Amino acid sequence: MSKKLTEKRILSLLNKSGHSIMVTMDKSLQEAEIAGLLESGMDIARVNCGHDGVKEWKEIIERVKRATEMTHLPCRIYMDLSGPKIRITKLPNNLSTVKMQSGEAIRISLTESEKMSGMFSTNMPKAFRNARKGDRLLINDGKIQGIIVYKTEEIIVANVHHYLKKSVSIKMNDGINLPDSLSFLLLPAMSEKDINESAFIFRHADIVGLSFVHTKEDLQFLKNLMLEKAGKILPITAKIETEYAVKNLPSIISEGLKHEGFGVMAARGDLAVEAGFEKLGRLQDDVMSVCFHSQTPLIYATEVLASLAKNGMASRPEIVDAHRSYKAACTMLNKGLYIENAVTMLKEIGEDRKESLEFIEAHPFEE
Repeated sequence: MSKKLTEKRILSLLNKSGHSIMVTMDKSLQEAEIAGLLESGMDIARVNCGHDGVKEWKEIIERVKRATEMTHLPCRIYMDLSGPKIRITKLPNNLSTVKMQSGEAIRISLTESEKMSGMFSTNMPKAFRNARKGDRLLINDGKIQGIIVYKTEEIIVANVHHYLKKSVSIKMNDGINLPDSLSFLLLPAMSEKDINESAFIFRHADIVGLSFVHTKEDLQFLKNLMLEKAGKILPITAKIETEYAVKNLPSIISEGLKHEGFGVMAARGDLAVEAGFEKLGRLQDDVMSVCFHSQTPLIYATEVLASLAKNGMASRPEIVDAHRSYKAACTMLNKGLYIENAVTMLKEIGEDRKESLEFIEAHPFEE
């Protein structure tokens, strides 16, 4: 009975039994390339609504649909509501990129005053309200790390103290994380942008992902919005991206499972940045354990076979990570020049893992 319930919930969310492969769509992918991904094993096309807009999303979806017609293979459309993601919206003196080195100061304006034109600007000034001197300020998934040294109602100043190369560039739309400042307490579950774009997303998505879920109330808000704008509750995935969300995961799942078609995504990118890289392994295991024991479908995401997708060669730890991802209902791959190779590799890992499990089941080791 237990296994049947899990399979039923996976089918309700992903529309297929067994393991699924999700791939983040690059807007440059054409129908033939998407068809190649489908033939290699992709089941779900992810449209990241944190980037671009309705025009680009519509074009991606139309290409996916044409690719399904070419291949006669099904494909679900997954769309993320980007949530209250703090981003850089303007660079000093309208530059296109700004290179930062260790020891330099990042100055972020919290107002729209013209005298602040030589500073960075952000889309969510109120997210900094709880920030204090000594708090961490991270940019671009932690590639640039700083410590806040000065704060007023108009400005935040952070000193860069860590970098991956001699200098790292900050670009428009780069994300900001404030892991020590509890900024999520000041922000709504969905941004104004999310709400404005939700009607399009609800019309075109087979599965809707809600970013930065922290409490069951966040899911309730999304469900009510779906009823208002779509007249029904669509399949939902709660993206778990902070340690606070992991602690609240049982109540989030309890709310999610009130309706058919619910799952959890272990969004390991922001989870690592928000909680600290040293905690990621434990938190990932916690998410997997809670989902397993509650029979909730899990999507295993972020940097699975990333080196292979981007550079054409996977590292050994990546292969092990990809193997582990088969404990989830679905594995998500990000885009890259060699993404079709990554899909093929993931499929082959699944086949090899299945044979190994069949062997163990056929030849039990008994004392």
